[in-house]
Amino acid sequence: MRILADFGSMQEKPGAGSLVTEGKMTRNNCSTVLGCLSIACSLVFWVDGALRTVAWVPQMRLGLATYFVVWLVGLVMAIIAGVIGSRLWLLATVPPVLYFALGILSLR
Repeated sequence: MRILADFGSMQEKPGAGSLVTEGKMTRNNCSTVLGCLSIACSLVFWVDGALRTVAWVPQMRLGLATYFVVWLVGLVMAIIAGVIGSRLWLLATVPPVLYFALGILSLR
């Protein structure tokens, strides 16, 4: 328990420009986290493709259905981020929709 008490005293104090506001997650912080996670979900296909070219990296071996689910999750998170935070996060809906459409077209 002493470790947790020490950790609590070392945390950054909330102030100007700080993301920490008394341990509460604000709507703006939540939308930023969701927006960044949405972009990460959109990029997982390209990161997986790039890592396949490196011999010593373990392969993820994700199927196309998995990518569709990840893109759908990214789309939902981008919409939520845009609704609860900055409307600019709605631009994060473009990559998952585009990648989903490209994936559907590649099945033909």
